[in-house]
Amino acid sequence: MIHPTEVRASASGYAAALAGVLIMVLAGCRQRQEIIEQTVRAHGETAAARVESSYVPDEYLTWDMVAEIDPEFENATAIFVDQADALYVAGDHSVRVFDLEGRFVREISVENTPTCIAVGYGMMAVGYRGHVTVLAADGASALEIAPHGGRTWITGVALSSDAVYVADAGNRKLTSYGHGGWINWEIGSSDPERHIPALSVPSPHLEVAVDSGGDVWLNNPGRRSLQRHSSDDGALLSSFGRSSNDLDGFSGCCNPTDFALLPDGRLVTAEKGIPRVKVYSAEGEFLSVVIPPDGFSGSVEGIGVSADSQARIAVLDPQRGVVQIYEERIDEDFGEDVEQQFGEQFDGQEATNE
Repeated sequence: MIHPTEVRASASGYAAALAGVLIMVLAGCRQRQEIIEQTVRAHGETAAARVESSYVPDEYLTWDMVAEIDPEFENATAIFVDQADALYVAGDHSVRVFDLEGRFVREISVENTPTCIAVGYGMMAVGYRGHVTVLAADGASALEIAPHGGRTWITGVALSSDAVYVADAGNRKLTSYGHGGWINWEIGSSDPERHIPALSVPSPHLEVAVDSGGDVWLNNPGRRSLQRHSSDDGALLSSFGRSSNDLDGFSGCCNPTDFALLPDGRLVTAEKGIPRVKVYSAEGEFLSVVIPPDGFSGSVEGIGVSADSQARIAVLDPQRGVVQIYEERIDEDFGEDVEQQFGEQFDGQEATNE
């Protein structure tokens, strides 16, 4: 026979256990609610940042689109403008060449869909995910480069008179190869003695370019920066960039995703997340905006940029599959000021002569 006090004790224990469960459930509900509220706030802050970053003062919008070229690829992947101002567009299984007015010139068949392309010094380097093929002027294969490493994902290539530079986003490294295929130098890991930071590449966006002085530029997207290195040994010469949604910064986890060099040394950058194309001085001073965020339809990734000898900028919009050509607007007020200044000087000289 069960004693009443035992029944009361059991009931009390059951009630206490039930109360404990209810407390945990309520606490769990509150915790889940807090997580939901934090997530909503985070999304709201991100959306607000995007809206805020979409606004660009008119004074920075100094570029006009003068042409739009449809290369008619299902998947346009990369662009490059050579020293003769010919536009190369890679996609599907070929490279199509246009002039900057959009007139088709020729088509070059390639083995697969390229990830990157560079043209110069009588060569064309075509990068694929696992290797780079360097073609001679007659189209014959002159060099095959297959970087070592199990995670190879080539996303950038550049040419100079004595080297082929290969940016491997998968293995997070930049390698300088001689035209014979040997390795000159390689950077990627942190090198404290030479003050070279490790390459941080969270997504497949590592690019490389060579400036008019022969220095080698690359982006370090996870650090939201651009770096300039010596072509001799890869020594770090300079760098700039900061993480910010502001116009003069690079937003998100990993930007810029692409960049190009203008003939006067300025840099053109492209970003994802908050998609925008901007121009900086070689010292890192933010100068202008080529395409603001609302110039793209939604969030676009893989924007390609290149520049010609006249400082016109070519922009690949991978979402629409078109290449847009931009020219910098001449400041009419500046022109009037110059004309007025020289006019006054000329008038003064005439008065003196009289």
